[in-house]
Amino acid sequence: MLIDWDESATWNSVTNGIQRDDNEAISSADDQITNLDTTGSRSFTNLTSAVQAWSDGASNYGWAMFNSSDSTWECNSSEHGTANQRPSLTIEFNSPPVISAALPDTTVDEDNGPINDFRDLNAVFDDVEDGGALTFTIESNSNPTLVTPTVDGVDSTLDLAIAADENGSATIGVRATDSRSLWVDDSFVLTVIPLNDTPTVAAALPDTTVDEDNGPIDNYRDLHTVFSDIEDGSVLAYTIVSNSNPGLVTVTIDADSAVDLSFTPDLNGSATIVIRATDSGTLWVEDTFIVTVNVVNDVPTLTAALPDTTVDEDNGPINDFRDLNAVFDDVEDGGALTFTI
Repeated sequence: MLIDWDESATWNSVTNGIQRDDNEAISSADDQITNLDTTGSRSFTNLTSAVQAWSDGASNYGWAMFNSSDSTWECNSSEHGTANQRPSLTIEFNSPPVISAALPDTTVDEDNGPINDFRDLNAVFDDVEDGGALTFTIESNSNPTLVTPTVDGVDSTLDLAIAADENGSATIGVRATDSRSLWVDDSFVLTVIPLNDTPTVAAALPDTTVDEDNGPIDNYRDLHTVFSDIEDGSVLAYTIVSNSNPGLVTVTIDADSAVDLSFTPDLNGSATIVIRATDSGTLWVEDTFIVTVNVVNDVPTLTAALPDTTVDEDNGPINDFRDLNAVFDDVEDGGALTFTI
């Protein structure tokens, strides 16, 4: 209805009856019902807009009911003698969910394990009509690379899975929705504090074998490819920690972080070498490799040449003219040589 009326008003007391002309009553019905062939009660359900308009301050003149078919029907008025047969308006009011205990911001260290049951969402949200029977969803996550939040479908707890070797912050939004689609959001910030990771061996230094008298091996390995670090990458400090046989092999690290090997002539054997990589936070890792130098047989050498000599005719025999062990030498056999003319 768009015009005022009182208890004494009748259909005929309004000019020519109530007209659906957007003057006395709106031209389009708020709702309609069918199946009026039997007696009983009927309900109009699409009246929310009109009731909301009245709640917002529009004039409330009630509704007029019209028959849009050829059938005849009657409805009781608000003065009917039986109270439960009078027209009545029932308003079901649904309150949106509320936040009863806000999700707290939280801070963890990098590489923190998963946080299961971070919060029971039934304790975070509440609803007058539905109580804890709400639907929970993750509505937003500003940093999905850092953290994956999930809602446990069994007990409605919020779980947080934090990515390894990542740090930073993420703002996470969680929504609680009631059975009539009203909702409320809450958000919190997860901060992951960076931690210094220990360097790692990315490609181990291989053992190597060379022959005796091998020349120097420059750039045996680039230590940038041997070691790595999450924070510093390959910008590490490299040192020779130990060399079990420095007389056999000399190990150095040059300006471009390559390992160089040089060998002592005429020596053979093995050496165990340990190299350390240290990051900017003084954490370190070591790698070990073995250098083996194979024996190679060296040719005997002349250490003191046999001298030419002159004697007179009929000179007697000269015994021990020269000790050949003093004339010849050998790296492997020393003076244990076989001499022949």
